[in-house]
Amino acid sequence: MASISESSGTVTFTTDTGNVAVARSTVTTTAQNDEVSFSFEVTRRILFLRVGTTAGGQEVVADAPFFPGQHIVSFTPGATTYYIEWRLPEVGTATLVDFERIAPGILELETPWAASDVPSLRHDQSLNTMWFTGAGKEMHLLERRGSSSWSLRPFRQTDGPFLPLSLSGVTLTPSARTGTGTITSSEPVFSTLDAGSLIRLTHPGQFETEDFSSVDETTDAIRVSGIEGTRQFTVSISGTFVGTIVLEQSVGNEFSYSTFRNFTSTTSEAIDDDLDNQLIYYRLRMSAYTSGTATVSLTYGSGVSDGIGRIVSVDADNQVTVDIEEPFSRTSATALWARGAWSDRFGHPKGVALFDGRLWTGRGNQYWGSGSDRFNSFAIGTLADEALSRTFGGRMSSVQWLLGGSRLYAGLAGFESEIMSKAFGEVIKPENVRARNRTTRGSYDANPILVDDAAVMISRSAERLYRFGPQEGSDPRAMDLTRLNREIGGAGGFVELAWQLEPEPRIWAGRADG
Repeated sequence: MASISESSGTVTFTTDTGNVAVARSTVTTTAQNDEVSFSFEVTRRILFLRVGTTAGGQEVVADAPFFPGQHIVSFTPGATTYYIEWRLPEVGTATLVDFERIAPGILELETPWAASDVPSLRHDQSLNTMWFTGAGKEMHLLERRGSSSWSLRPFRQTDGPFLPLSLSGVTLTPSARTGTGTITSSEPVFSTLDAGSLIRLTHPGQFETEDFSSVDETTDAIRVSGIEGTRQFTVSISGTFVGTIVLEQSVGNEFSYSTFRNFTSTTSEAIDDDLDNQLIYYRLRMSAYTSGTATVSLTYGSGVSDGIGRIVSVDADNQVTVDIEEPFSRTSATALWARGAWSDRFGHPKGVALFDGRLWTGRGNQYWGSGSDRFNSFAIGTLADEALSRTFGGRMSSVQWLLGGSRLYAGLAGFESEIMSKAFGEVIKPENVRARNRTTRGSYDANPILVDDAAVMISRSAERLYRFGPQEGSDPRAMDLTRLNREIGGAGGFVELAWQLEPEPRIWAGRADG
């Protein structure tokens, strides 16, 4: 079932298994060659926008995904009549808020920050995407989709990071495996500050499900082992579709899949591969596609699996409503659960930097690196391309900034550190990452600047400027750039830095007195 409702400028899309919620409007214009702009907000799940000169067509805009956040999209219709269509293809609920045409001119997006927050913001950029952290707020992305199409949205990783498993003995029970449901605790454990954060539940058994509507879509794999009946798992395929779905197997790893079975219609059947004492991974893949949507699932009673939900609202101190990001394998109680590490309750990242193919964040005495070349994945693991999480050694301190250049630097309130591998020049991986504390100047709550291969920073007292970086091939050291003028910081010290390269290299430092 799919449903759409509208109230006070908000359109709500709701879908269940195998369905797509679609809202379409027809627009007529006499200025078909003029660019038009629309502003809107999306909440909870990704909505897809298509604009065409035919109903349901994509001649103007082809299925552009819009994550939860604030957006402005602009396009030239090229026809006197065009059709705007919004789609929710996944199970769950999403809303479209205040979708309206805006006049040409200055484009504005509402931000979560006050003017007083700006000095505490940290940022880094990759092409058309800029990440913002700090000011005690959730990390955000600013995306340039075109010269007049922009998005400002919360950073929504769906797989981590998480705090350690709860050892309280409290059990959590989900009401659904997919879509939207509630999680009820055996004792009060929730706070209003949990809204928006992730929560992970671990259950016995494995359950993987997806809606297939294009070729080469796959499920995650299940891991089958044991002998005889302990190897039996279930394949379920439902929905209305025309295509071929293959059950693929890979022996001993998840890298060498081959076809085990083919399906061209709906089914629900038990599979026993008779490969006793072998470790086999299985997944489903849409190998050929013509039309429709197939809802597929793999269910296996052995092993364990992690389900992940994002808390939409805190209904009571023992119940929350969640949008399920990764399916729960069961709807029974479990004592194996973990809270998201980033939340209003436990804090959000303060520093952010791009380095060595990863997105790095830091908060307090801890730092995280995303999966390699997967900036939105923070599932902590041990493989070379998986995300990582560590703490800075030595005395407790708090991250003020991260800065990536030829090296990855971290400025904390009490010292400066370099995040590195165990061998110089080696790619950073979970197995070799470490942070080595280099200097003890301490950093002020302000953005540093990158000058060649060194960080220039304001000291903890705000009265000094330091160059933190390698000197003549040595390890990073701190050089006092204000050593010849001890009074240059003035009564209130420095608050902001900028770097000028042309026509002459100069560092500009703004003082508190302006």
